[in-house]
Amino acid sequence: MVIPTESEIISQFEDSDIALTIVCFSFNHAAFISSAIKGFLIQKTKFRFEIICYDDCSTDNSRDIIQSYKDNYPNLFTVIFPDENHFSKGRNPFIDKVLPHLKGRYISCCEGDDFWVDPNKVQLQLEFLEANPDYVLATHDVASVDQKGTLVKESCVSNYYKQDFSEVELKLGWAGPLTQALIYRNIYSSYPEEFHKVHLGDAFLAALLGEHGKSKYLETIKPSYYRLHNGGVFSPLGTDDRHDVQSLTFFWMYKYYKRVNDLNAAHVYKMKALEKLVRGIKFKDFVKLFLIRFFGINMTKLIKSRK
Repeated sequence: MVIPTESEIISQFEDSDIALTIVCFSFNHAAFISSAIKGFLIQKTKFRFEIICYDDCSTDNSRDIIQSYKDNYPNLFTVIFPDENHFSKGRNPFIDKVLPHLKGRYISCCEGDDFWVDPNKVQLQLEFLEANPDYVLATHDVASVDQKGTLVKESCVSNYYKQDFSEVELKLGWAGPLTQALIYRNIYSSYPEEFHKVHLGDAFLAALLGEHGKSKYLETIKPSYYRLHNGGVFSPLGTDDRHDVQSLTFFWMYKYYKRVNDLNAAHVYKMKALEKLVRGIKFKDFVKLFLIRFFGINMTKLIKSRK
């Protein structure tokens, strides 16, 4: 893979205004971060882009690697190096630290352990969105690899999601776009208070974007890659833990839509939260819940009787 120089990249831009902000989040991604950044730099596009790299106090040499790219591409890169780890304190780095720096009309986020391989990705997505203002985002297929880069799955996107979705479908969570594949319109300068409390911000973001347009699936773009490794945030979780974080996310989305009096969306996310929770409940526990709900059986006695 030949990586162009900064002057070669800038020479292809047809406008001085920044069309796209690419946001890369890193934490202990020293082994992977170069692959992510190279995927940004190989983009062949007439649309001007900037790259913001946020490192959440890595304990490896991730910052040194990021800084070296900043030194070689000073007009493309902005680096944000906080003094403390925000994720571990329950803060959202995107909202708290990155959001004020976004200059692009569009946004794309990619974790430092994931990467793009199609040099036409940005051009194809932005070209479509510029020509179709009724669409708020464009996405594509995603494959997965292990920490050594060996292919695990050719597609992480089920066939159902390989289609366009309406505003309503997007808002109600039926579209399921994956963060690293998205390019979306830069609409929000702030986010609801409930957004700060979710574990899966991509699900909440997609729903919010559904207030402003449709979702486009572009099958002509080569899959980007999601990396499975023990240092990831979501991929190392077991099934029960995944259901827990999903149910918590859906719960806060339910609370948000209830607060803004969108009762239909609130009901949908309440049901989604419950569906994730009940996956770990045995049939006899369903019977107990039924007895509690409809016959007023004392909950304490039923719980104590559990074996």
